[in-house]
Amino acid sequence: MQRLEHIAVRWCVLLLVGCVTVAQAGDTLTIPLLSNERFPAQPSEKQAVVRLPADRSYARLLLLLRLSCPCGPGLGEWDYTVRFFALRPTGQLDSSGAPIQERIEIARFITPYAANRPSTWSWTWQWDITDYRFLFGDSTTVVVQYQGWTQSAMFTAWIQAIEGVPPYEVFALDQLINGSFPYGNPNDPIDQYTTGKRFRVPSTAEMVKLRITTTGHGFGGTDNAAEFAEKTHTIVVGQRATYRQHLWRDDCGWNPVYPQDGTWPLSRAGWCPGDVVHPWEQWITADVQPGQESVLDDQMEPFVNEQFSAHPSSYLITAQVLYARQPAFSTRASIVELRMPTDAPPMRRLNPTCGRPLVVVRNDGRDSIRSLVLEYAFDGQPMQPFQWTASSPLRLGDTASIELPTMAGVLDPPAPRRLEIAITRVNGQPNQEGQFHRAVSTFTDVPTVPGDSVVVYFKTNRAAAEQGLAWRLERLDDGTLIAERRNLGDEVTDVALLQLKDGCYQFRFENPAGYGLAWWATQQQLGSGALWISAGGKRVFTLDGDCGKGAIFNFRVGPVPQLDVPRDTVDFGATPVGTPVRRQLTIHPATAAALHITQVQVSSFPSNLGFRIVSTQPPLPAEGLWLRSGEQLTVTLEYSPQQEETRWRTALLTITSNDYDEPTVRIVLRGTTPSALSVQEPSAVEWSASPQPASDVVRIELAQQVTEIRLLSLEGRQRDVPIRTEGTSAELDCSTLAPGVYIAIATTGARRVTVPIVVVR
Repeated sequence: MQRLEHIAVRWCVLLLVGCVTVAQAGDTLTIPLLSNERFPAQPSEKQAVVRLPADRSYARLLLLLRLSCPCGPGLGEWDYTVRFFALRPTGQLDSSGAPIQERIEIARFITPYAANRPSTWSWTWQWDITDYRFLFGDSTTVVVQYQGWTQSAMFTAWIQAIEGVPPYEVFALDQLINGSFPYGNPNDPIDQYTTGKRFRVPSTAEMVKLRITTTGHGFGGTDNAAEFAEKTHTIVVGQRATYRQHLWRDDCGWNPVYPQDGTWPLSRAGWCPGDVVHPWEQWITADVQPGQESVLDDQMEPFVNEQFSAHPSSYLITAQVLYARQPAFSTRASIVELRMPTDAPPMRRLNPTCGRPLVVVRNDGRDSIRSLVLEYAFDGQPMQPFQWTASSPLRLGDTASIELPTMAGVLDPPAPRRLEIAITRVNGQPNQEGQFHRAVSTFTDVPTVPGDSVVVYFKTNRAAAEQGLAWRLERLDDGTLIAERRNLGDEVTDVALLQLKDGCYQFRFENPAGYGLAWWATQQQLGSGALWISAGGKRVFTLDGDCGKGAIFNFRVGPVPQLDVPRDTVDFGATPVGTPVRRQLTIHPATAAALHITQVQVSSFPSNLGFRIVSTQPPLPAEGLWLRSGEQLTVTLEYSPQQEETRWRTALLTITSNDYDEPTVRIVLRGTTPSALSVQEPSAVEWSASPQPASDVVRIELAQQVTEIRLLSLEGRQRDVPIRTEGTSAELDCSTLAPGVYIAIATTGARRVTVPIVVVR
């Protein structure tokens, strides 16, 4: 599970209505900041006033941002920096007498490449800004700063304040560094801006946290710095405690906001396009003394950009020291994320899944966590307990990813799925978290496919070995590696033929370089590859070549829906006018999988030939009917000719279902009146057509010589296809036709014969 955790470890969306919800006991106050606003084509700012009652306690303060389209060239096109500030009064006045307010950065974000997103596209990101609660009072100004040079997508931003007791209370902070500084300029070394930053710890501070937010910008010079330069910086507190900050995001290629238009998958210095910027944080309580002064040295890795004048490189840095009181509770654990299974968009890279649930928990109490008891249930079933023991104690703020033992079974027939998880005990004691100890996700089942003939088609591009292109197939029930391909040559086509037993499977494609398999930025150099999976002759997965570092496809092997119904022509014979004749068809599921019948209808050309459905038993509702093994649907058909006929008449009974192989079944209905049987040369109306249904050439056999033949759609429009006639037979090439029902009208002497043809793909 470590690799899966790596994929999702940085996505911070905690609440998504309808997908993942964390139980909230307190009232929630929503405060709008921006509403469908577009920033102009230059660096600019927008402001909003936030009013939070100073006497209210909030368990969580959340900042949410939604970007939406329409977008296009010059509209949300590029990856620009967005910063959120809360203004803090300093008590000082400027030269004009206006109050001076300090800008405290509370969140940072980089916009996605969104020029070619659909006009209906939108995405929501979220930050936990609870530590900044003390900045918000009866009237606090929030500034949204856009550092772009083209117009933005549509911005909607708001704050959610959830009443309750926070994990701990921050009551003050010092912002020691805030700005953009040159990195790699020997004539202007960056350390002069980031070291020797003195601060005094309040005497009432019981805990102290250091938070540093750094993003690298600029490229084209030495090491392609600073945007694409991997560096490790040294952070020294009080000239004695030393920490390391590895400033590198190597998970951009797993961003759920994909594909994007630009170089979104490439690793970067502290950020990814279309994602929040995650600060580096460290509790430094043991490194400082209340009431004493200390110093921060944020020492950058030594570096010289030899091309600085032509390609300047810089770091945008904010460093804050936060002062807090001890947590209110000793044994308190909360749920941060429910990663699998869920329909939440930020987890779309991992889902849908049939594997084991994965939940992220956090210690919000004073005591280190050694063990937890979780309870969970699928689809409203009784809760099941699960005992979890930490490999090492979780301290305040530490998180852990916990895999639950029971896999998500399949619902048949399918229905909206639900998973509920709760943390009930911490270190053997009741959990003191009363709001965020419980989470609920809704999720969708994975597709089920037959396992007797699974094909993995893989065509590599021109640099397969260099990029490390690979795929693997694992059976999640027991962790068995079923098949994999690695170290394939360039521009090689590999086809794996597999037979899989029933169970839950995960297919994983990987490109460690982050270039996907067919990416516009490397198209000229690397060319394009392709990868798809078919099961039972049906394609079930096609890789999007612009997938960054990889893609995951989870599926289940087991019984698939199949429809059991006689395909023979339903012959009503010679039926006198005014004496209707009825026939019955019975539809059954052919396998253990539930069959969903969505439509049963009769169509003919022309439409008034007298064929109709009298009834279905049970009745077929508008939303369709589910049939389980042993159940059936009986269709009663009737033929009541409207007039005396001179030839045989035909219609089609169409049955639409979730049949894996043949979702649309068409059965020929045939009837006439006794007068037609007294006509000379009765055999002339007899015909046969094969194959039915057809995908390319259909051969029609008649009793008399064919003099002309035309092909019409059910709407009566002529379709021009290659036709070859010879004696009493005709061949129609239907390979260019769209799937559907067509009518061939053949003329034999003075007669016309109507032949229905079903085309499938």
